[in-house]
Parts: sequence; structure tokens; C-alpha cells
Amino acid sequence: MAAVADEAAKHVTEVSYEPIKLLLTFMFCRPKSHFKTRKGVRTLKDSAPSHKTGKPDCTKLARAVEDALTGIVWKDDSQVVACLIWKLWIDDGTEGVQVSVRTLPEGDL
Repeated sequence: MAAVADEAAKHVTEVSYEPIKLLLTFMFCRPKSHFKTRKGVRTLKDSAPSHKTGKPDCTKLARAVEDALTGIVWKDDSQVVACLIWKLWIDDGTEGVQVSVRTLPEGDL
């Protein structure tokens, strides 16, 4: 949560009081058990799941981000009126979250 808040503070200059649409993409590194190595080449096993269905669940992840951004991006997380959450496997790289925040003009979704 602290990392999310710190990164947001670098990019946001004022707190919003508007309704918010939120897109969250959580990226998780695949465990080694999802891969096979043949002749030094690492490939994904056919049995490796395409979706991250295990814990943590989407709502807990979203709640953590919403709490981290309260007072930085928006006044209160109750302003989030729409939220799309993805949990994705990444084969290489760093785990983390991408956050997209849009204010909603009156009457718009």
C-alpha cells in the first residue's frame, strides 16, 4: 500500500472530489512449476493455468489500492463508482499493479 501511495503522490497534484472510474491490473509472476525447460529453453507447460484464480481475491486487492489512494487521488474511496479489476500472470518481470483513474462527468459512465 505504501508503494502505491508513494507512486501516486509523484503524479497527482490535487485531490479529486468527483466520481471516479478505476481500472486495476494486478500482475503476478508465474511460479517455477508453470514452466518446463528443454535444451536450456524455458517454456510454459500446457497444464499451466491461463488465469490467476488463487488468492488474493480481486476485492481485497482493490480495497488495498483504494485505501492507499485515499487523500492522495480522491478525498474518499466511496467516490469510486465503477471499477474493473484484472489479475494476470506475467512470465517475467516485476509483480505490481497498474492503476488508471478517470473522473466521471455528471451523467457519464
